[in-house]
Amino acid sequence: MARPSWTKKLWLQQSLLTLVVAFLIAFSFSLFDAVITLGEYRVKTERELTLLLDVTETAAAQAVFQLDPGLAERVARGLMNFPSITSVLIVDDNGKVLARAEAARASAQGSSWLMNMAFGGLTEMRRPLAGFGESLGSLSMQIDKAAMMDAVVQQYWASIGTDMAKSFILALLLSALFYRLLTKPIVSLSESVQGLDPGGSTPFRPVLEKWHSGDELGSLEEAMTQQFSLFQQTIVQRGKLLEDLRLQEKALESMGSGVVIFDAITPAGSIVSVNSAFVKICGVEEPQLLGQSYRVLVEQVSNPDMRAQYVRNLNAAINKGENFSAVLECRHSSGGLLWVEVSLAQVRNAEGVLTHTVAIVVDITSARANEELLRRSQKMEALGKLTGGIAHDFNNILAIIMGNADLLSSEMLGDPGTARRISAIIQSAERASELTLRLLRFSRKDQVHQKQFEPDKLINGMQQMLQLSLTPEINIKIDAGANGCVVSLEAGDFEDALINLAVNARDAMNGRGELRITTRVVELARGNSCLNDSMSAGRYLEIAVVDDGVGMSSETSEHIFEPFFTTKDETKGTGLGLAQVYGFVERCNGSVRVQSALGAGSMFLVYLPELTDAPSETPPEIGRAATHRGNATVLVVDDEEGLVVLARTILQRLGYTVLTATSPAQAIEEWQGSKLKVDLLVSDIVMPGDMSGIELADYLTESDPNLKVLLASGYASRELAGGREGAKQYTTISKPYSLHDFGQSVYAVLNEA
Repeated sequence: MARPSWTKKLWLQQSLLTLVVAFLIAFSFSLFDAVITLGEYRVKTERELTLLLDVTETAAAQAVFQLDPGLAERVARGLMNFPSITSVLIVDDNGKVLARAEAARASAQGSSWLMNMAFGGLTEMRRPLAGFGESLGSLSMQIDKAAMMDAVVQQYWASIGTDMAKSFILALLLSALFYRLLTKPIVSLSESVQGLDPGGSTPFRPVLEKWHSGDELGSLEEAMTQQFSLFQQTIVQRGKLLEDLRLQEKALESMGSGVVIFDAITPAGSIVSVNSAFVKICGVEEPQLLGQSYRVLVEQVSNPDMRAQYVRNLNAAINKGENFSAVLECRHSSGGLLWVEVSLAQVRNAEGVLTHTVAIVVDITSARANEELLRRSQKMEALGKLTGGIAHDFNNILAIIMGNADLLSSEMLGDPGTARRISAIIQSAERASELTLRLLRFSRKDQVHQKQFEPDKLINGMQQMLQLSLTPEINIKIDAGANGCVVSLEAGDFEDALINLAVNARDAMNGRGELRITTRVVELARGNSCLNDSMSAGRYLEIAVVDDGVGMSSETSEHIFEPFFTTKDETKGTGLGLAQVYGFVERCNGSVRVQSALGAGSMFLVYLPELTDAPSETPPEIGRAATHRGNATVLVVDDEEGLVVLARTILQRLGYTVLTATSPAQAIEEWQGSKLKVDLLVSDIVMPGDMSGIELADYLTESDPNLKVLLASGYASRELAGGREGAKQYTTISKPYSLHDFGQSVYAVLNEA
């Protein structure tokens, strides 16, 4: 492995530091040695000069005694040969100069302070001259301190060079020793650390030599081995924790439920984390939610009184450290209502201290809607069963009334007044039958079978029903201008849709105003905004329902056909009326549009495709006698004795042989005991006892596969009578029926292939 650059710097720094320290030590010792040398040199120089004076004193005294200038001059010049002497002066006792000698010496001005310190007291040396017991004169010498200083400096530089060389060699030895003992082990440890993978499983390997085992570096290596082992374990655990946290974060983000985490330490309980589901539920961006109080969970409750109660309950639960749960109806940021289920759980640390609160928020709007649909469905199912039973008995009564009225009508052809009264009875019975059918159509779940109708006729026939559905203060105007237009629809659904539109208009007008219903045939070209994607261009019936009520905004118009959307109080509307209109129109492959503005009323436009080549369903002619006669044997079974008598009378008039029974058990006895071969079974479907009319038909056709069957009932699902998969199919006729329809149905069943 290549040595890292920083370790090279460490080695270089260590070497340079050792060298500098060695040089400084050498320099310090040299200075100390220079001071000592300087002192010794002064003493030596002073001794030499004294000795020189001693040597020349006799000669100088002789020259003065003899007054010999030549000798004095030679003595002075001899003394000037010494470099430390700048001048020599020999005078007699009278002050007469016998000899003077001077020399120019270079002076080191820059070192004057050092010279003064070393040779401050050694400037001039004077020796009195005497002979024969009397003073003769004096010999004086001026000392050159600069020369002495130069000599000392030269000697110093000569010695310091040697010292520095020795110091350099010493520094190299110390550097090598430090590198071997300190730098190299540190570099080895650093290289070993650099080569470690913190997240790997390779342990820290010892790299120092064995003789370090007892010193501080060995202890450092041992401590590093232990610490790195713990460090690697911590890294592995941290990695697992991070992976678990990422997994939990992904799980929280993927949850359909909103998750909110609050800081339970602060009194306000501020939000510290939310997931995307909660952001979607609230309709508020995450940065705006962070830092909010936990009260944000209940502050959007739509009912102010309930909001205050939930705030109190939530505060109490938080303060006591208890869990909290509630189902809340809240106002979304977009303005719509939604139902949420909120559950709070307290999170405590290992010491049992409450640190955080976790809230789970579930949007249960759809679930509530489904519950409401289920509740209404169950209610409708119960209502359907109740009305089914009532309708069965009521239609039996109506069948007796209408059948006997038909018989009387055929007998009173010569009495117009009586015939009119009988016709009124039959028409009233027809209206009562239609009312029963509408009640059944509202509550039952039978498959819708569309037929061809002229909507204008249906609308004109509904005027009285519409007026009863509204208030007397609402004036209804119907302008049916699409006479002869035929469409495919289910009459009951059409009537329900029209009533729902009228009721919606009534509420928009607050029970007072004018409701206009108009129809016309229009040609819609491709690209017309009234056409949906599934609709093609062509002729359409347009039904316009117009009110002069309060109108609505464009935002409201976008949602009015959604199930459970309503602008009314929940006690006054379910939000299902216009949804039924939309569903009916979609089943007819049509479209519905609304035009409205606040304060300007509303106009609903329904477009249904016209059938150009199909005749409409026409109601049977009341009181028309049956014309199809026969001679077959018919077994009539019905628990209503009046209907049995009526059916026998009608069939006997048509030439049939009739056997009767008022229960399935009696019918089987009649079947088995009769000497006649029964060609047709006419049976009510719903009868008391363990066997229905369908089961009776199945039993008898097992004995005689050629037996024909006609089933009748005041209320029965088509699936039970003729839509059972894998079972026998039977022809049905609805009660109440006219004499003509009954006779025609019997003839048709007997003569079918």
